[in-house]
Amino acid sequence: MGNESSTNAFRDTPRIGEASLLYWSCRNGDVQVTRQILSTQDFSDMNQLEPNGSTALHAAAFFGHSQIVHLLLNEYGVIRHRKNRYELTAYQEASTNQIRQLFQRHGHNRFCSHDDVSSLFDMAAPANSQDHVPETKPSSGWVNIHRNMADSYLSCVNFQRKFLTNPLCQLPMKTACKVFFWQENAEKIMTRQLQAVIHSSIPTTHLEYRKARELFSQYAKEKKLEPLLRLYSLETPFYKSLNRDNSDALFMPLLWRLQSLESRTFQGQSFRGLTMTDEDLRAYQWALHNKNSLIRTCSFCSTSLEERVARQFIGPSIATDKKRVLMVFHFPELCDTAIALYRLSDNLPCVSEYEDEKEVLLLPRTMFMVTNIKQSVDLIIIYLENVNTFSALKFIKKELASE
Repeated sequence: MGNESSTNAFRDTPRIGEASLLYWSCRNGDVQVTRQILSTQDFSDMNQLEPNGSTALHAAAFFGHSQIVHLLLNEYGVIRHRKNRYELTAYQEASTNQIRQLFQRHGHNRFCSHDDVSSLFDMAAPANSQDHVPETKPSSGWVNIHRNMADSYLSCVNFQRKFLTNPLCQLPMKTACKVFFWQENAEKIMTRQLQAVIHSSIPTTHLEYRKARELFSQYAKEKKLEPLLRLYSLETPFYKSLNRDNSDALFMPLLWRLQSLESRTFQGQSFRGLTMTDEDLRAYQWALHNKNSLIRTCSFCSTSLEERVARQFIGPSIATDKKRVLMVFHFPELCDTAIALYRLSDNLPCVSEYEDEKEVLLLPRTMFMVTNIKQSVDLIIIYLENVNTFSALKFIKKELASE
């Protein structure tokens, strides 16, 4: 499977008994038998690698049985990232575009915000900005405009105050954080807190509950971040629950071992869609003319490497008072808090549940400057450029010194 020789090898009929009954029913496209088997089978058995090196999902996808692929993914939530003997996922082995479309996300707000957009960004302005800073923030709460940039930044990340008063401020963020989090049991506490959020946000009846539980257990046992990133990418209430007030439940475990994701740090351009009111837009226009003001992510922000994905998720404006907006994030340098979830190489496979989305995940506290705004009749494009952590800290120190 995956090339001509592997295709021939897969199509050779295995001897009876080499593969499970589930595998055979999926391979042969027998929907009724597949349903009967799944109704009595353990989750682990549904996802097992058969002696021939493939899963039941691989077989259904490869042989083009769309009803069975839909059944496995959308009624039983089988594991889709498991690789076969040829190091290919079922998505990669799908024989047609119709089959590949079955692997796509059904939700429409992963890369576009229509409702609680206030949870994504804060805006901070230096005290000596020349233009008038509104006394009150926009009524939507989409952004907060502060007269003192440093106070705004530090109020959200208490430990970063140490960067401003300690010689460690010259260290990279990931190194300094390892020093600050010195408590022996800190990681255990963070793991328990994260587990509580996962359990409270994903009902046991949810399609992805068993998968989420398995991914968390894998993280808790191995202390690798890839299972957490995949867990976040699942279409569950978990990622929606990580708003500006409790994003630290996931942010802190990631920050603790952020260095292990160094090979996934992102440089380039990514996209996200949203809708906003005229008042929301005015705040960004103000930021455009105040070059020292910063936009800061308050929570996790999913963006896509591909513009078409973000545009696809924007859709039509739901409310008449809101405008369709495409945000373009530019990262001129590698950014520690922008993580590429998509496949980078054979050694760095996709860690998102949805391979087609090419997700770049922005962690909380990622900093940007507004560099341009383009408006047309049906779409507004806001261009933002990343400000790396070290540069942002130097700027904050300068602002404090000027007070």
